[in-house]
Amino acid sequence: MAGSDRYATSAAISKANYAPNVDVAYIANGGNFPDALSGAAPAGANKGPILLATTTGIPAAIATELARLKPKKIVILGGTGAINSSVATALKKYSPNVARRSGADRYATSAAISKASYGTNVDVAYIADGGNFPDALSGAAPAGANKGPILLSTSTRIPAAIGTELSRLKPKKIVILGGTGAINSSVATALKTYSPSVTRKSGADRYATSAAISKASYAANVDVAYIANGSNFPDALSGAAPAGANKGPILLATTTGIPAAIAAELTRLKPKKIVILGGTGAINNSVASALRKYLDQGPLLRIKLSELPATSKSVVTIKGTDGRTQSVTVAGEGVVSGLSTGTYTVTASNVKVTGTNLPGTYFPSGSKTVTLSATGETSVSFSFATVMNPQTITAPTADIVNGKSLYATPGTAGTVTLRNGYHTGDIVVAPRSAAAPQGLWIKLVSARSATSTSTTWTTAFPKVDEVFARGEFSTTLQSPVVLDASTAPASGGATAESGRMGDIFNPFSKELSCGASASMNFDAKVGGDVTTEVSAKWGFSRADNYIKAAAGVEVESSTSASVSGDAECILEKTDVLRNAVKLPTLFIPVGPLGIFQVPVFNSLQFTLEGTAKSHASLATSASAKVESSVEATLSSSGLATSFNPPAETSTFEPPNLTVNGEASFYLGARVDMQIAGVAGPFVTAAVGPELKADISADPWWSLDGKFKAGIGIDPGAFENLGLSKKEKDDLITSTWNIAHAPGPLTSPSPTPTPGGTGGGDGSGTGGDSGIGDGSPGVAALRSVATYNVESDLKCSLWTHEDSHGEFYSDRACGTLVSIGDTLYGPEGMPASGIDPASYTPVSQSVTGDGTAAHPIKVETVVDAGTTGIRLTQTDTWVKASNVISTRISVQNRGTASTSLRLYRGFDCYLGDSDTGTGELNVPGQLAGCLRTTANAEVVTLRLQGLTAGATVTEGRYSNMWSQIGAQGDLNNACQCFEDIDNGVAVGWNKSIPAGQSLNLLSEISLRRPSE
Repeated sequence: MAGSDRYATSAAISKANYAPNVDVAYIANGGNFPDALSGAAPAGANKGPILLATTTGIPAAIATELARLKPKKIVILGGTGAINSSVATALKKYSPNVARRSGADRYATSAAISKASYGTNVDVAYIADGGNFPDALSGAAPAGANKGPILLSTSTRIPAAIGTELSRLKPKKIVILGGTGAINSSVATALKTYSPSVTRKSGADRYATSAAISKASYAANVDVAYIANGSNFPDALSGAAPAGANKGPILLATTTGIPAAIAAELTRLKPKKIVILGGTGAINNSVASALRKYLDQGPLLRIKLSELPATSKSVVTIKGTDGRTQSVTVAGEGVVSGLSTGTYTVTASNVKVTGTNLPGTYFPSGSKTVTLSATGETSVSFSFATVMNPQTITAPTADIVNGKSLYATPGTAGTVTLRNGYHTGDIVVAPRSAAAPQGLWIKLVSARSATSTSTTWTTAFPKVDEVFARGEFSTTLQSPVVLDASTAPASGGATAESGRMGDIFNPFSKELSCGASASMNFDAKVGGDVTTEVSAKWGFSRADNYIKAAAGVEVESSTSASVSGDAECILEKTDVLRNAVKLPTLFIPVGPLGIFQVPVFNSLQFTLEGTAKSHASLATSASAKVESSVEATLSSSGLATSFNPPAETSTFEPPNLTVNGEASFYLGARVDMQIAGVAGPFVTAAVGPELKADISADPWWSLDGKFKAGIGIDPGAFENLGLSKKEKDDLITSTWNIAHAPGPLTSPSPTPTPGGTGGGDGSGTGGDSGIGDGSPGVAALRSVATYNVESDLKCSLWTHEDSHGEFYSDRACGTLVSIGDTLYGPEGMPASGIDPASYTPVSQSVTGDGTAAHPIKVETVVDAGTTGIRLTQTDTWVKASNVISTRISVQNRGTASTSLRLYRGFDCYLGDSDTGTGELNVPGQLAGCLRTTANAEVVTLRLQGLTAGATVTEGRYSNMWSQIGAQGDLNNACQCFEDIDNGVAVGWNKSIPAGQSLNLLSEISLRRPSE
């Protein structure tokens, strides 16, 4: 049962459970849970719905439902701070009798609702923590069924109003909902004053407590069980009333999973029906599917087909291990029932499609193996992403007479002998076979000779999308960056000028004449490897097509150089080998089960470049090893690149020089891939040392390591991709210090000092001073009762000392992110004046019981639209503490680097007051709201950025929100000495490379200003 929001969901639950002319309907604030919790029990007992409203208005969905219900009586749960007088007046339109049940705070309201609903000598009364909702939610259903009130208490004492109500009720039994972290032992002992029987229903966490309450209250084979999100209360509140009336438990789950204790309880209950309270943002579809297995039904197999035209059908064969088969025709999606438990192989047939924008043979993904259990539903999916052009011919093995001379060097013709019946221009493919060990991927150019039964053809390579109109592939190539017997050119390849193999001649030795009597000598060796992963997708929408290359680079160079004479020598980037080394031909699998093979020719070339200056003589040597990775994606948006910063290790010999000089040289490697004989991705990497010496400087000489890498893509292997060649030769440039000697030089050369680790931008590592967050100080004036995070990152904070939440309207708090020109954030933050694009909730989970040993951790995951940015926010707190710690992991799941600004902010309502002064500490990245308590003590509600680089603000709440809405840096300013309606915020400006993430830390704390 779900609607577009909590109010529409509330109306939907009511409409599904109550006929018109109900005796009573209850109205509660949809943004605050305590009053509605207390009202859930009488609502269940009196068979009336709980409908959610705002403080100041009746949502349209609720108005429509009230008009349908025509209740004889409406009961408002809570005071005018929850549902104001204008709403109470408006409710009279729907019922002649509107009453209010309220008290001075949530506990007095709880007592007032009980007093108006129950006589004395009740059979049972339920006690729940008024600062946390899950345990009371789970207890609302049995309370309604057993006609007993839910009364709210604190963790450590029984409020006076509740004590008075218990004295009046004289319950025969009291049931405590939750463990000692919710209601401690001293409260349990005190409750024995009011009843001879006091018991507790609890578990290790809210989910185990929910299961324990259900097990104690319901026998197996219940008619219905209700499933609600254990970390968000509105949907479950609305469902508590029908659950009580229908004598079914409310069990708590997460957005994305069924906790083990709940699964065990559902197995015991064997419900005939399960009702999910809320939409997919509360309980997602995978959980909904998983719940089916707890119902009494046989196995179901759901078959889903994708990437097929709407009316196209595939014959799907289901084969059991006993050999029995069943075939069904599926268009889009279908469900197969009547199967026995066991393991099955499921296979979808090819589909020939004509008369569409993309005709051809559609190939499904391969066969799938599934195991069906006694209950529940199992899904199997087939993607028909690969489409062979209608003109492409798949040659039967019997037609291939000789396919062993297909693939010569790119640019030269190959040959194939086929049985007669083929024609010039035909594109022919075939899987591997004895006659064609590499399969066929050819275009017939001309006939060379013929017999009565066969023809020998001259062949060329067809473009990839001439064979398959649509498809995708991925493959990996490992290229050794070493010149040895395994990579040596064949006879007739590199000449002595380029370098003979063995110890006789080193191809990386160079001697240059620089004019006059000056010269420069290089002597170098190189090793390592380049591992390249290439993938492509074509024939889809223009925005979806791409070619991607990602390379892991490990290159090692040992280089020595000497310069003599008074001159400057320059060696431009030069290929070392006359002919590049041919690497083994690679075959990319394409099509169903990868049975067709696209040939990829690969080559390796080495390069050398350098410069040197000297006024006398200079000699040095160094070895450097670098590991890094580069990535590029060529799409309609251009070339998107990213890299991981290089990791370096080095050894060296101190330079021998007589006066000032400098030298820099690179030894590099380049790997080229030619897909179907046409240029494709390439990767470059080079490494070497750089020496600078000046006897009057400090240091007087410094030896650095230098590294650079690049990547590029040529889409020439595709006919219709609509992309052009792009490259970035120096995607990474890095410099790090290997060694240096202090100067200026006034004595013999000092002992060199090893250098530090370099960064991708040439900077070395350094210390981090960190950011302080204040001394421990004395005990805080406020302690946390509960902290709630909604699935869209709105937040709420309640303390034991204040009647209202610590944020305006309880929920004027949230996390927002600005990407491009769009601000993403929670929907409907009270009085913010900004309207961000809504997050897409992904999941939410809660662990811990609130003790110091097991703090409560709420992990909430959201996506910022389709930007590829995912936020994983983890909020951690201990009951009765004064700090909530927050870690936000920002992940870039896209293909390009993304710049963003992330903000956290709230509108203060500390100490039940909307106005006060403020505080600001810019170096500490801290802003706070100050309030003076009734006994003249000052308390502050702080927000502090614990990750460096933040900006902060304190001031009028509207100014704080408008700064976030402007999507710029916060002003690092405050209106600290003005008594105003204020708020605070912290923000960061960050850039995240594709595929990477970063963590941003912050905390909310309740302290004295002196702390």
